[in-house]
Amino acid sequence: MDKKKTCIENIANMKNLKPYKKLKNKQKRLNIILFLIVFALFIGMFYSFREEEKQEIKIKQKPENIGVAIMTGNVETKTVEKKSYQTMPEQLNGYTVIGKVEIPKIESITYILEEMSEKSLNVSAAKLCGPEINQIGNLCIAGHNRRTFSGLKKLEIGDQIIVTDIYDDKCYYQVYDIQIVKPDEVECLSQDTEGEREITLITCTISGLKRLIIKAVEIYD
Repeated sequence: MDKKKTCIENIANMKNLKPYKKLKNKQKRLNIILFLIVFALFIGMFYSFREEEKQEIKIKQKPENIGVAIMTGNVETKTVEKKSYQTMPEQLNGYTVIGKVEIPKIESITYILEEMSEKSLNVSAAKLCGPEINQIGNLCIAGHNRRTFSGLKKLEIGDQIIVTDIYDDKCYYQVYDIQIVKPDEVECLSQDTEGEREITLITCTISGLKRLIIKAVEIYD
């Protein structure tokens, strides 16, 4: 009889525990849901902060803020390599091309060869002496008067000459002096330009006894 009573009491106690367990499980589920909501809010705030940080970096790298960015070390420098020979051939008849001369007045475009010789002058104009294309100094370029530089005699003081290098960088020059000299008068080849970029175009006169010299200096915008 006592065992039966004890069993009945245990069953009753188990029935009384069921509502408590259900409530406890429900509370657990609510806690999990709340945790997920809080976690999602945290993730959202984190990504929002990262986006704001990226925008601030972009603003710092704008041209008007470049000075500040350089001082604070926030600028990432990227070197963009220019492609060569996009607007001119790399070679002419086996001779390396190092640039070109354009003279709008006489509608002339002449390639400048690296090698200076009697044979190369039969192909195009060539560098006689001086610096690299469009560098400080006096770049002297020679050409035949019956071929590449046949129109130089038409030039006047103030006319424009454009020289382009192999990377398509242009420099604009203006004629400031025109001379006719003897072959042994070489003052026109002087490299004393006082820090300016100059070019000297050289060709023979019609008789071939003298030299026509066209000197031009860089002009600035």
